[in-house]
Amino acid sequence: MTFKRFVEVGRVCLITYGPNEGKLCTIINMIDQGHVLVDGTGAGEAGCTRMGISVKRLMLTDLTVSI
Repeated sequence: MTFKRFVEVGRVCLITYGPNEGKLCTIINMIDQGHVLVDGTGAGEAGCTRMGISVKRLMLTDLTVSI
């Protein structure tokens, strides 16, 4: 069995913990082995702003976007 979802730039993720729980974001850059820079749809009720977050707090989806 091979892995199909990798932590990579352009991967769409769901935040699973914290104040932004349940919001979608996209990985913009890798900070280090356990942290990434993500960006959401913007400030407000439905989105999140650009921030660094631990990979443990993310659930990877099958979706990727080109950046």
